[in-house]
Amino acid sequence: MLSPYLQVPIVVQQAMTTLSAKWYNALVSGSGLSRSEFQLVQGYGAIGTTSESLWRILDQVPPDSFCRRHDPAKARSFLGAYSDLSENAIAGGALRFRKCMGDFFALWENDKANLDPMPISALQWVREFVDWACVSLPNALTQKCINHYKTALLDPTFLAAHLLTAFKFTQRTAAVPAFTLTSRKLTELLDRSEPRSIMFNSMDAPGSLAGAWSQAQEGGTFNLFGGSQGTDHIAPTLKLTNAGVNVRCTFQKLVSAQARPLARPSYDPDLKDCTPWFSPAALQSSYESGLEPSWNPKAMADWEWNFGPNGNLPRACVGLVVADGIKLTLTSKAGLTVDEQVDFSRHASEGIFPFFKRSGAEGWVTDWSFDRAGNAIVSSSCKPGNPQLLGVLVNGISEMLG
Repeated sequence: MLSPYLQVPIVVQQAMTTLSAKWYNALVSGSGLSRSEFQLVQGYGAIGTTSESLWRILDQVPPDSFCRRHDPAKARSFLGAYSDLSENAIAGGALRFRKCMGDFFALWENDKANLDPMPISALQWVREFVDWACVSLPNALTQKCINHYKTALLDPTFLAAHLLTAFKFTQRTAAVPAFTLTSRKLTELLDRSEPRSIMFNSMDAPGSLAGAWSQAQEGGTFNLFGGSQGTDHIAPTLKLTNAGVNVRCTFQKLVSAQARPLARPSYDPDLKDCTPWFSPAALQSSYESGLEPSWNPKAMADWEWNFGPNGNLPRACVGLVVADGIKLTLTSKAGLTVDEQVDFSRHASEGIFPFFKRSGAEGWVTDWSFDRAGNAIVSSSCKPGNPQLLGVLVNGISEMLG
């Protein structure tokens, strides 16, 4: 039977899932990571040199999987899911304000998108609305609407919608939503980190995922090679996984860096021009509310749709696991035939377990050879100065509320 994702036999997919689980366990135990939140990400590679490149990684809703293949086409934006939540959760005070405004509500929605500078706090929004109301509303409505607006802004759900408005229309914001982790801060953390060494033999390494935050496996795992097409990779993949592989890997630097969505203005020089867009209080209010706040009936989106196991926003990425200066040696007693060695060589240049990066790309160099018995010896390295993403830290939404 074939896997629908890679069009390879299910037995290959199962073998690689088992191998990935063992590598996951080796990374966790050898690097001091937490099984309660670490997710292995295969094939991402260099993290880039800007804060925006880090934020693109963080702006994802991780799938329920201990290990996943990097696939931008399948990534779901955390900002997008959070924005949907903000639109679907209707605060009671907002409903009363909207009713009081009547036909003038649409005028305010249009005009507030053109405010310059864009307010980023409740007090600033009140001042702007008071100024607008005194000019745009009939005298009989002005004070009533101002009072309802002030009351509505006490609800974090209503204020969160305003933060998103500011993020959407401000001219200062980056192209991606900002998080508290910046490129400068990550570099500092890497420079203070300690070297790590990972060694494992897949024949006797533990494969149990007991205690891991997820024991599921997302479809689309790599076979033994990265970017492989056709079916001639199947024989060497199965031979090596069945015979077992020995891996020795060293990291000159390795860090687990925490991050959170930007929720308030920052004095950090790399964040001072970024617009806050996230409200922990609004997320908590919506998560703990159940039936309140009211949910938008037109969107058919309720608590379960947003926060349920299969919902739009069940979990978040709260950190990155990054390594720099990587050296790896992989050996196996598979005893490949001459034809299988040719197939192995054809695919190894495109990347091989466990990092799957093409030789010559992003500082990677991969060499391989075979002894007289046909056993593979692979050496792969990535020179310092090209930090690589090993995985992400994942929290359930309820864990973000503490």
